[in-house]
Amino acid sequence: KFIKPYMPTLLPTIWSLLTQMADIYINLVVNEGDVDPFDGNEDEKDNFIKMILQIFELIHSLAESKKFKVLIKSVLGDLVYVLVLYMQMTEEQMILWNDDVEKFIDDEDSDAGVDCSIRSSGKDILLKLGDEFEGAFLGGLTEAVTKLVALSDSERNSGKPNWWKTHEATMLSFENSDFKALVLNNDAFNLAEYLNLVKGLMAYHVSPYLLGRCALTLAKYIETEACTAHIADALNTITASFSADKPMTSKVYAIRATYEI
Repeated sequence: KFIKPYMPTLLPTIWSLLTQMADIYINLVVNEGDVDPFDGNEDEKDNFIKMILQIFELIHSLAESKKFKVLIKSVLGDLVYVLVLYMQMTEEQMILWNDDVEKFIDDEDSDAGVDCSIRSSGKDILLKLGDEFEGAFLGGLTEAVTKLVALSDSERNSGKPNWWKTHEATMLSFENSDFKALVLNNDAFNLAEYLNLVKGLMAYHVSPYLLGRCALTLAKYIETEACTAHIADALNTITASFSADKPMTSKVYAIRATYEI
């Protein structure tokens, strides 16, 4: 009751902070750019990440609150877009996963409940938004995906090597069973169009993480009419991922995809 009158004033400030920090986070943590705003100070970097996680916690609480969720509903498209930007896998995570496949499996396990990274926290918020807002959330998801595809296309055309990361992050939520049920039981999101996009991404062999995520996403929806045209491509990619020359992370994706089928 005390804070309610102030929320309309506080939220724009918090939202501005979250969007401004996204650029810094992507450059500093996701892609490890040349310019470090913290000059190598790890304590400042850790505090920066903690601040993002605290804002995420606030958003999660607002989405659950009957008093404040209307404020979240009005910005669903922009919120989903920003969350996916934060959910991109970092260079540090990729190095760690390449060296330690067990760590990769643990971090990918959505039921483990031990990973408090920005990536996993962002995914948790997306799932909460889907649970709370359903059709309205899917409308926001459609808007966000459109913007994310445009961003990725622009980055790819300008030669940026990590253009694929937003696509991989977007697909992360589609593997959740509750999320799948929401998409299949609601016409607010064009699944066939999205799976066609996913299939097209498999032609870009820029990262085993993108290829594996694409195969896993198609496998998750393989029984749907929207995926019928892509079954052969999914199966071929899964089979090829078991080759001896493929990294262990690709094999993990293939095993998970096989399980989904």
